[in-house]
Parts: sequence; structure tokens; C-alpha cells
Amino acid sequence: MLKAQLEKSHLVEKLSLVKYVLDKKDELTKYIWIESNNRNKVDLKILGMDITFSTEVFCSSIEGVQEKDEIIGVNAKKFLELISKLLPGELILENKDEGFFVKQKRKKYKLPKASPSYGLVTPNFQGNFFSLFPEQVKSLLSYTAPSLDQESQFSECLYLGASGEQVEACATATNSMTHYRFHSPEFLELFESLGDKKYFCIHKKYIKSLRQILSYYAKECSSLTMALAVTPKQAIFRFNMQDFFAVPLDSNKFPSVKEVLDSLNNNKENQVGLNKKDLESALYRLEVLSLDRWEEIGPVKFEFTPDGAELFYSSTDGSQAIEFVESNGVVQDTLYLNLQDIDRYLATFSESDQIFLNQVEGTKPVSLIGDENVEFDSEALAVLMPVVPE
Repeated sequence: MLKAQLEKSHLVEKLSLVKYVLDKKDELTKYIWIESNNRNKVDLKILGMDITFSTEVFCSSIEGVQEKDEIIGVNAKKFLELISKLLPGELILENKDEGFFVKQKRKKYKLPKASPSYGLVTPNFQGNFFSLFPEQVKSLLSYTAPSLDQESQFSECLYLGASGEQVEACATATNSMTHYRFHSPEFLELFESLGDKKYFCIHKKYIKSLRQILSYYAKECSSLTMALAVTPKQAIFRFNMQDFFAVPLDSNKFPSVKEVLDSLNNNKENQVGLNKKDLESALYRLEVLSLDRWEEIGPVKFEFTPDGAELFYSSTDGSQAIEFVESNGVVQDTLYLNLQDIDRYLATFSESDQIFLNQVEGTKPVSLIGDENVEFDSEALAVLMPVVPE
């Protein structure tokens, strides 16, 4: 029977990762599965209906022999709460026939064990892994977040695909779309290994967990190595050669964005440039009239003159405001844009000093041409659909 001695801080560190992948709607993720890998470490695993996650915890000592394929399941919520409330220092995790025990000095806690046969799927982390630059992955997740985080039937997936010598990341929402392109030989090599279908997509609910895991590593680790394998059914992310996060692939097709992007690129004469800080300041003052209730926020009316843009806003209680932002270039038509959408994307595009509004003839979406990063040869673009004023 397994008996492992380890430092509480090491266990808490890895449990911080585990909590990011727990899914209240998935009955199986109610449990943390513990397994000895016979290398002075124990594996903590989340084995859900769709996702699998595994991380290693270093132990100062391991006694007893764990039977082959023996795995111990404990209630995740109780285990997380118990460990967080124990004092700093050494802990003992011990598996016995009558239950799973957590011990610290003269304190002892017994947790019931879950049956391994209850829908348990052995994780498969085998695949052709390609090394990635974590900073590039964090950038693409950051830029697509405004679209993915919206409560919308259209914001379901993150799409990643190859386009010539560039990698394209795309996310769509009800009235907006984010498109991020960058150069990455590693990603392109991965797409080449997929055969004719040089793209894949992942549901947004898994992307949120991935962002949280990366944020954790950014805070807690001085360095991070990252790799990705894509199989016919899942994408497997590997961190520091020891932690794995596998998620199912979505069957959606890559959205057709080429027409919109080509129209934006070919319509430079109908484009206006605004100072990003000036625009953010103007919008910040307009938000005061919204009474801090997003559901009360109406559209902002943009009217363009040769020397700038006038922003008109009226709230539902009768408050009104006019702001002015200097600009270069002129957009011919009056635009009505959702205040919350503009604010959301401007907060994401942190690198650029200037924002461009650019119309597309016909459907007339508006682009906020955002950050360009020379190091990654990248560009982020948000496309917003104008709203119709009531």
C-alpha cells in the first residue's frame, strides 16, 4: 500500500494547477486520482469525460509497493480544502484498505476512496510533440480572450491554422471577431504533420483552463518549457516535461475570414487613425454615464471631421456627452459602436500607440487594427460589427 511523505508547499503548488481543470458539470472531475510513479514522486490526475490532466509532486520518501494499475481516487473539494488548512511542514499520504489517510504529526484525517471502475479512462499522453514558445502561446490566448470570454452562441472555439508562412488564430463572437497572425516555425511544423487538414479548434471552456495554467507558471516558475501534440481526437499540452493537459478537438470548421481581411487591407483610403490613450480616456469618461451597469450601455456614435472624431453618447436616464479625439484620415460614414466592445478590445491591445478604424464596403464591419510585434512578426486585429441605434 502506498505511503508517501512530502512537503505541504510542494503539494499545494500542484493542487493550484489541479483546481483550474475541475469542472462542476463533469461528475468524474469531482475526484483527484493519486498514483505513485516509483520515482520519489506521486502523480495527481484529473480524469474527466473530456479532459485529462496530470502533474507530478516530489516526495521526500515513498514506502510500500503500489500495485500495477492501482490508482486512488479522493473527493477533490474535500482534499483541496483539507490540505489548504493544514499547517506548513511535512505531510503523509497513506493508502489503506479502510480508506485514504492524510497525516501531519499527531493529526490524522480519513477520506473515503472512489472506485477506480467508475467511468475511469486511463489517460493517453502519447503523441508527436512539437516545442512551442510559451510567450507566443500566451499572446495568442490573450488577444483572442475578448471574443472567447463573451456569453455568445458564436464564441465557441479558438481556431488555429496555417496560412502560408504565418499561423492564424481566430475567435468569433456575436458582434466581433479577433484575428491574430504570427510567425512560428514550430507551429507550422505541427500543422504540416496534420496532413491536408492544416488547422484544429478547441472549445473555449478548455482555453480558459489553459490560460489559467499558463498564468500560474508565469508567476511561480522562473522558466517554462512547453510542447504540443495534436492527435485525431485531442490536443495535448506538455509543461516542463512533467505536467500534461489533454483536451478534445472540436469538429467546427475554420471560419471564413479571408473576405473581411482582404477588404480591410484593400480599403486603406477609408481608414482613420486615433491615438489609443486619447480614445481610452474619452471612453472612460463616457462610461461614467452608464452608471456602471453594462446592460444599460448603448452605442457610441462616431462622426468624423478632417481634424478628428466626435463621440456622442446618451444613456437611458437622459445623460449625454460629447467627446473629441484628434485623428488622421477620414471615415465617410457615421459609425455606431458598442461601448463595451471597444473598451474590451482596447484593453487587450496594449502594445500600440495608435488604433485604426477601417470600414469594409457592403457589410461595413469596423476593424480595430491593434498590436504589431516585430519579435514575433505578428499582428492582432479585432473586427467589430456596427450596431444599429434604436
